[in-house]
Amino acid sequence: MNGKQDFERFAAIWFGTQDAYGRTPTAVEVKLAFAALSRWSIDEVTRGIERHFGNPDGGRFPPKPADIIRMIMGGGTEDLALRAWSAVERTIRSIGPYRSICGGDPIALCVIRDMGGWIRLCANQSERELDFSAREFVKRYAAYVAHGGAVEPPDHLPGIQERDAIASCFPDLCDAPVPMLEASAPADPARLSADRDVRTLEAGH
Repeated sequence: MNGKQDFERFAAIWFGTQDAYGRTPTAVEVKLAFAALSRWSIDEVTRGIERHFGNPDGGRFPPKPADIIRMIMGGGTEDLALRAWSAVERTIRSIGPYRSICGGDPIALCVIRDMGGWIRLCANQSERELDFSAREFVKRYAAYVAHGGAVEPPDHLPGIQERDAIASCFPDLCDAPVPMLEASAPADPARLSADRDVRTLEAGH
């Protein structure tokens, strides 16, 4: 979702959803919910809300953005976090630290920011360091989802080029941020571990 038109449609849907549970959300709550769910289309969000209504457990309570995310993605917090990390790891390997990144999952952008930023995350070159970063990312991401999603996510994360251009007082010389890659399928912890073992063996030959 993006733009004024999507926000107005979403606001009407979110107000109606909360009203069904006897709540009246504040304008700030609606904006935060919109930001947390913005990576999905308005139709996907609507279907997620419908699934929440039909959920015999969670459907008894007013939905938070995290509840809608679970309905859209079909997984719990760890499943969502592992899938998000698979996209981040692919972006690290494909784009690297030189270019700034943007778009993608707003929660992932928040987590990377909290972990020190894009440049620092990409500096973890060894498989052992990357595995440590993966565990920290999954833990932080799951916490964000459990508490309702991203709060004021950054619009982009600076890379080396942008950092150096700003330090040199020439910010206009840096290229536009590159969109983060998306995970093509939910991450499988066993598959990720096996892939890393294969890469480690290949590096040893």
